[in-house]
Amino acid sequence: MTEENVRVVVRVRPLSTKEVEKGCKSIAKVDPTGRRIDVVNPVDSKKLTFCFDALFQDAEQAEIYNQIARPLVQNVLEGYNATIFAYGQTGTGKTYTMEGEPTPEKKGIIPNSFAQIFTSISKAPPETRFLVRVSHLEIYNEEVRDLLSKDHEKKLDLKEASDRGVYVKDLSSFVVRNAADMDRIMELGNRNRSVASTNMNATSSRSHAIFTITVECSTEVGNSVKGRSIRMGKLNLVDLAGSERLSKTGATGKRLKEATKINWSLSNLGNVISALVEGSSHVPYRNSKLTRLLQDSLGGNAKTVMCANVGPADYNYEETINTLRYAHRAKSIKNHASINEDPKDALLRQFETEIEKLRRQLEEQGTDGDPADPDSLTPGSGDDDEDDEETEFLSGNVTEFLNPVPPEALTGIKGELETQEKISSSIGEVAKHRRQALNALKDQVQTWKQQEQQKASLQDRYKSIRKKILVGGENLLDKSQQQEQLLQHSMQELEQKKEEEKQLTSKLETQQAETAEAEEKIMGLQEQTNSLNKKLKKVWNQYHVVKTELEQVRQEYQTENAYIPGPYQTLIEDNCSWSEDVGDWSLNCIAYAGNNIQRFNAEDDETELKKQLQSVDLSNVYIKPEIDEQQAEPILPATGRADERPSTRGSGKIPRRQQAVQNCRW
Repeated sequence: MTEENVRVVVRVRPLSTKEVEKGCKSIAKVDPTGRRIDVVNPVDSKKLTFCFDALFQDAEQAEIYNQIARPLVQNVLEGYNATIFAYGQTGTGKTYTMEGEPTPEKKGIIPNSFAQIFTSISKAPPETRFLVRVSHLEIYNEEVRDLLSKDHEKKLDLKEASDRGVYVKDLSSFVVRNAADMDRIMELGNRNRSVASTNMNATSSRSHAIFTITVECSTEVGNSVKGRSIRMGKLNLVDLAGSERLSKTGATGKRLKEATKINWSLSNLGNVISALVEGSSHVPYRNSKLTRLLQDSLGGNAKTVMCANVGPADYNYEETINTLRYAHRAKSIKNHASINEDPKDALLRQFETEIEKLRRQLEEQGTDGDPADPDSLTPGSGDDDEDDEETEFLSGNVTEFLNPVPPEALTGIKGELETQEKISSSIGEVAKHRRQALNALKDQVQTWKQQEQQKASLQDRYKSIRKKILVGGENLLDKSQQQEQLLQHSMQELEQKKEEEKQLTSKLETQQAETAEAEEKIMGLQEQTNSLNKKLKKVWNQYHVVKTELEQVRQEYQTENAYIPGPYQTLIEDNCSWSEDVGDWSLNCIAYAGNNIQRFNAEDDETELKKQLQSVDLSNVYIKPEIDEQQAEPILPATGRADERPSTRGSGKIPRRQQAVQNCRW
């Protein structure tokens, strides 16, 4: 048993001529490689995106079949149950997808499946036997009808059995030998199906149609019929009636009743899908005939594909969105498919048993010995001709005896008559024996004829059943061979297209991986940037706090430095004088202030001062600051030179003193 989800595909038809004339615009954009469809709201331009297993736009019928139906038909030949159903708004191309048109290029899923089935049978081993039968029904106003019956409007009942599941009582089923037989049966059913014209569709289907193909396969596992293994696969091809909005279809009267029933059954189908998706303990299969017949196809023993058909016109936006949402829910349904081995209702086993029984009866009749050629034993042949000759001979002699004769000949005639009477008496006895033998022979011939009729009946029955059973390796295609070749050609193109898509997908995945890696790096850098920004903001805040505190400390320090004690302030005022030349106050001996001396503590300044003072020797000169520079004279001791001051050259204080002397006003 295999568990898999319902496969959902979407087919978008092109704008119709009527829609183009109305000026409608397409609101659907399909990305087959990405398997998604974007639908734009014509009012506010908002976009909704849906993803599915496959999407088609402007696709050929053969491409649709090869991607959707071919794998499922192959599964049916292997013994699985499968269902393909088309769902969508009225006028979106559901019937065209399922049935198509008579030309080979435009045939739909149903006729194309015929060609594949019989192609596979023709390629099977000779020891494999097949039995293919079909049925066709419709659900019209919640009534099940047999489209292949003479009374196709008769209402049929649904039954349920433990070994068969849900089935239709008294539904016609026809055994077919080739695709042409299936085409004729499909055409007969389509002629009997309910179709009418509405504002949305000139040939609107007013019922749900289900075309069922049952394929039974028998393979040898022993030397007798009981030793053969039988697999039975069933393919349900469902063409659902379209959902309708009454304001657009303009349905009234009978059409209104049909539309109401169609929408009601589709609503129940949606409820079943929702219940299966949500895992509800109760699934309302019994609420409609459609859901009961599709019970195995939805959540049961089947492989199912749903083809959602949508129209791209902007005035159908709401219907398109509803269809896509409906289909998107169905993707989550899980089916549990298994091969149907040795089913009790397999018709192929019954036929094989009856064939074996008829063969033994024919062999038994053949051992008793066949009678001779019946033409030589039929009455009125053989010795009967001799009796006729004798009768003619006697009648001719009697005629001659009635003629007048001479008296002298009477004596001779009497003797002859006596002799003739004796002969006639012996002839009568012989004729009596011959009649008895003839009657016995007639009885034997009659018995032989009955045996021959019985034998012919057995042979006809034997041939009829053998004719229904298909043997692997037989050429059963006939006209369908061209269709299969078309499908094979389309399959090759599809494989080539898939290979190209695979390469493009590989490149896209590589680009996406590179993009993801770059995005990951960008995200990492962004996270790092955000982290650094947070740290920077924190540090910046701390900086402003420290800066504020520093400014406060500086202001306090300046305030503290600007403060001059009272005695010193008086002393400074006493030693200040206004200089007219400079235009500023000057303080006597300011050059010797500690701040001015400390300003030149750097070594480079000391080196520069050394260079400037190399040519001047002021070690023995004392200069009074209050005396004008022009009046300054060196004061020398009695010995002829100035008193020596303590040397401070080695301590590095001399350059500061000399600079202070240069900056001082004399």
